[in-house]
Amino acid sequence: MKKKRWTLGIMIGLRQAQIEQLLASGSGQQLEAKVPEDAFCRSLCSAGEKYELDVYLFSPLMYDSAKQQLLGIRLMNDRWECAVCPLPDLVYDRCFYCSKEERARVRDFLHKMTCRHRFMKLGSDLPGKREVFYILAQSAELAGLLPQTFRYRDPVSLAQQLAAHPHGLFLKPDAGSQGRGAMHLYQGNTGKTLHLRGRDLSNRPLAAAFPNAEAALQAVAKFIGRRRYIVQPYLALTDHQGRAFDLRVLVQKNERGNWSVTGMSVRTGENGSVTSNVHGGGTATDAEAALKLMLSTEKAAMLMKRIRFISMLVPHQLEKACGRLFELGLDFGIDTEGRLWLLEANSKPGRTVFDASPGNTGKKAVERPLQYARLLGAGVLKVNRLISDSAQNSVDTMKKRFPKESFQEVHP
Repeated sequence: MKKKRWTLGIMIGLRQAQIEQLLASGSGQQLEAKVPEDAFCRSLCSAGEKYELDVYLFSPLMYDSAKQQLLGIRLMNDRWECAVCPLPDLVYDRCFYCSKEERARVRDFLHKMTCRHRFMKLGSDLPGKREVFYILAQSAELAGLLPQTFRYRDPVSLAQQLAAHPHGLFLKPDAGSQGRGAMHLYQGNTGKTLHLRGRDLSNRPLAAAFPNAEAALQAVAKFIGRRRYIVQPYLALTDHQGRAFDLRVLVQKNERGNWSVTGMSVRTGENGSVTSNVHGGGTATDAEAALKLMLSTEKAAMLMKRIRFISMLVPHQLEKACGRLFELGLDFGIDTEGRLWLLEANSKPGRTVFDASPGNTGKKAVERPLQYARLLGAGVLKVNRLISDSAQNSVDTMKKRFPKESFQEVHP
């Protein structure tokens, strides 16, 4: 009997105009432009054969429910080409949404697809940052690593928080990514002037000064609008040159389904930037080499050992509340007094920061999702039946569990 070859669909986000063009052209149409995360997607498709997986890219919005046909994107002779693809057995969600409306449309099309052919997502989504912090704070071992986190409500409550924190406040979108919209609000040396620096929603540097608190708070309120934001005390997370930096850890499930640390990298921001994100102009270096420059060899080794230990606690704590996960990007900060902070956990981590890592870290970061997909594929029919009965991993599960929260995106 011929062994089944599982289909793995990499779910990506495409612009509506691009989707309409591809649907009009149909199968055989070559894509002139790059797809989102182009290099990563190429690596996934190229390595699929090694794990007996048929890997292709797709947007749920390219599914024709009347014809029960999915137009996907395959890597053909090193070029992307549209092709009619079988509905996926497994889905790796790398879709990043521009709006709630887009998310709702994708969810509707996914529902139509699963009515025809049930599939299994490799892992669940995480809720917003504030909800993630609440879940992690339930662990006694993790609670002390988390900065205080509040939901932004209005200028009055922000003024109260600002008065309680002399070094200022750090504000960021509850479901943000790549450092977009992150801001440091702080008081100037005169005692009256307030300053705001950070990045706007297009990831461009942002800086402004205000003559008084009222003007600053109103400007922040206007910038935030109706978006969900969280507020934290500003932490001095800078290196010996005064540049913003943090440490990204990629944890993934391996071919045995066990959590393991794939890689660690230090991200350093541009001079004057409040974020260290690579998409915001930052650079990435190997964690061990970077920490040895900042600390002694012995202290760097001790710190990395502690970070590895904590990184194994986080996914287990999150899975208790969020369901099955399979990879996380964890961001750690070290303040000027040497205190370690756990800043974020992201369920759609980027890979760019590990390009500079030694050994085969970059290769493992790409292939572990395929290894895990193959593991799920071996029992996919049983897993799908469980989904049908309990809906624990359906596309609507997280929405039902956290109805008031938005969801996290990638944070490269």
